[in-house]
Amino acid sequence: MLPEGSTIGILGGGQLGWMLSLAAKELGYHCHIFAPEENPPAMQAAAHHTRAGFDNIDKLKTFAKSVDVITYEFENIPVEPLCAIKDICAIHPSLKSLEICQHRLKEKNFVKDLKKLTTPFAEARIINHLPPIFNIELPAFVKTLRMGYDGKGQFVLREREDRKKVPEKLGKGPWIAEVAVDFFQEFAVVVARDKNGNTRCFDAIATYHEGGILRKAKIPSGLHPEFETYAQQTAAEIAEELKHVGVLTVEFFLLRNINGAEDNDGTNASKRVLVNEIAPRVHNSGHLTREICDTDQFKQHIQAICGWSLGDTTRTKNAKMVNLLGDEVKKWEKPPDDPNINVTIYGKGEARPGRKMGHVVWTQPISR
Repeated sequence: MLPEGSTIGILGGGQLGWMLSLAAKELGYHCHIFAPEENPPAMQAAAHHTRAGFDNIDKLKTFAKSVDVITYEFENIPVEPLCAIKDICAIHPSLKSLEICQHRLKEKNFVKDLKKLTTPFAEARIINHLPPIFNIELPAFVKTLRMGYDGKGQFVLREREDRKKVPEKLGKGPWIAEVAVDFFQEFAVVVARDKNGNTRCFDAIATYHEGGILRKAKIPSGLHPEFETYAQQTAAEIAEELKHVGVLTVEFFLLRNINGAEDNDGTNASKRVLVNEIAPRVHNSGHLTREICDTDQFKQHIQAICGWSLGDTTRTKNAKMVNLLGDEVKKWEKPPDDPNINVTIYGKGEARPGRKMGHVVWTQPISR
């Protein structure tokens, strides 16, 4: 276990890095942020900042020598430069988690190899490889293999002629095409794995997206316990297969019940719960754990990478969360005088349309 006063290096300086730094400080650690921005949000709680690109190997080596463990707050970090520092300082989660989860095709094949259900998909290297050549039904999503988040790097293919628009929208291939599935509910499971292979899941979180951006989340999810248990087991299996240390988030689709029965009846979980995406880190959907769990996702991640035992993920309250996008943050600059409403503003500066500027969490007692 890393002793109190040790320094955690965090690759990335956004709001996730900021909340990780807050959790680390509460547990007695310092944080050193490595990010290309001059004044990233994470510096509100960190002790040090190295400003450099993620491909600057010399800076990375100096950074690695100055910290006791390295983690990352998002997955779009090039793996190759990090290979140059992995023998200088431990990196958790591992580079395997990073490499697979930052590449959509590798991620889909990884899930497929685990014998878990995912959306039908196919790689496309040229325009003529796009649906229906690969028997992918329309409508379908065409996505870049890398750099996809908050709805970026994807285009909806509604008819065959839309293929011609793909290079303009997404740049030169290759791409991945995925069937647009008919789902009843989107939801996420946040799981943590420690260095000894122990795992703990938070309760499933119902998620609601607009334009590819997470807009709302709530817990409890309202899902039948059979679906929630199956998803938690799947998330734990994914973490174990990756030998992941830290927090990992799996986003799921629950398919509709095709036999006309109730969609949320708990039947055929292995055939109806699809893995959509994997994030090898703390996640936007898990922000509300800060208000309702003694060990939230950020503390859990810090504890795992520093060699602690995993904390208790039991909920003490119910919660719902709304992301504040762009100028919406201005309405919440003065927090309401209500202990059941918690406003978190990230300190990002410019409030661009669609940019996550903060979030609001409403809590309520658990009904007995």
